[in-house]
Amino acid sequence: MSVGGDDLSGQGTDLVVAAPFFVVGAERSGTTLLRLMLDHHPEIACHYEFEFSVDLVSNDGQMPAIDDVRRSFERPWLRDALSAPGCDGVFPSCRTHEEFVNWKLCRWRDASGKHDVGATVHRHFDRLTHIWPEARFVHIVRDGRDVARSRVQMMWHGNVWTAIDVWLEAEASWEVLCGRVQASRRMEICYEDFVRSPRQTLSEVCAFLGRSFSDRMFDYSQQTTYDRPDAANVQRWRDRSTPRDIQLMECKAGEILAARGYELSGLDRIDVSAAEDAALRSACLAERRRMRVERYGLPMLLARKAAAAMRIGPLRRWIDERMHAVDLSYIK
Repeated sequence: MSVGGDDLSGQGTDLVVAAPFFVVGAERSGTTLLRLMLDHHPEIACHYEFEFSVDLVSNDGQMPAIDDVRRSFERPWLRDALSAPGCDGVFPSCRTHEEFVNWKLCRWRDASGKHDVGATVHRHFDRLTHIWPEARFVHIVRDGRDVARSRVQMMWHGNVWTAIDVWLEAEASWEVLCGRVQASRRMEICYEDFVRSPRQTLSEVCAFLGRSFSDRMFDYSQQTTYDRPDAANVQRWRDRSTPRDIQLMECKAGEILAARGYELSGLDRIDVSAAEDAALRSACLAERRRMRVERYGLPMLLARKAAAAMRIGPLRRWIDERMHAVDLSYIK
């Protein structure tokens, strides 16, 4: 179901974005770097993580009830979206999910005073076509072995065996999207080319979006914690992964890596049995528990568990806010 042209709030502004753009790809693929650059363009606004637009949408396009969407914003990482520029921290009076996500994009656009608006989406981005049939897409793909290694480094996974699943899921979502969206409304860029030649890549992306390149896109490094593109981040997996980890990643993703143009290591191909898969997933969970204690501290984790068990909502929300703040301090 796509959105119609109704005004959503009577605020005198166009609250339907007919053809937004989306930067899509697995997390740790360079999506944030590209988003920051685009958001510093004088005519382009690009919202950060916009997964909430599709997380509750079904693969066949069924939209969630607006009450379910409203309840989901009790989570701190989603409440951030309501306290962003152009929003007042209160869930708006929208009738449908489509109205809400359009409201959010329009508020971001209007707050920036720019012409074009888009956002980053890391998962299920093929579902965006159910909301915005005329949307445009910029897919950034990075070597899945570097994505998996980086996700473990961020403590999001306990090992590369599970971490590379996210890259595979994102690439599968892109394949589905390509089957739905005509070639003129989608483009793909390579992270490795992007960090080696950012000006050229940005010029191509701007042309795709119908805008001219602007040097102001590089101003992001003066206003954020993100550094300038660094080609040293290319193929970090080669010297920062054990041979066993490389074999595990290539066992699961070797065919897709090769199809995306990434050369395999040349190490012997291994097979992973069902028992080994279960052991690796169990080890991932154990390592993630250890990582959580290291990151948040045991007292905070125990307090959150107690607050949930006793259904002390305010305490649990306060703890969640503290944990969310810790998470944000690691993101770069």
